[in-house]
Amino acid sequence: MTIEQAGSIGELIAAIATVATLGYLAVQIRASAAATRQESRRAARAASRASNLAIAENGDVAELLNKGLADFDSLTPRESTQFQFLFSELLQTQLSMFEEPGDAETNIRNSFGHLLRAPGGRAYWERYADNYPADFRAHVEAEVLSPAARKDREN
Repeated sequence: MTIEQAGSIGELIAAIATVATLGYLAVQIRASAAATRQESRRAARAASRASNLAIAENGDVAELLNKGLADFDSLTPRESTQFQFLFSELLQTQLSMFEEPGDAETNIRNSFGHLLRAPGGRAYWERYADNYPADFRAHVEAEVLSPAARKDREN
């Protein structure tokens, strides 16, 4: 075997090792991305539970939420600010779940839709919908607030 042949074999081995390394890295990146998505979903669910628990444990917050949902325009300036921050936080949690693949769209329609369809929820949405990404707004409008979506839920 000549030096040239040995060098060619060395280059072939290096190429095979490079391809194997790239394959290994691709598998690791895919696994890392899946773990990140799973952690994101877990964090969004934890935020949703924390918001729900805060409302359940604090009668004043629950009362404010109910008052704002019934009639957003009847809130005092202080209550309006509190309601806007509270509702925004609740919507941000829904947005986080919406942005993750899975059944989040159904969750928004089923578990949060009733808040958006309440008079105060709709008033909030009409005023602040532009603060949310276009795909989320389109989903809320079509799947949660549209007359067709309401008709589907009633059947």
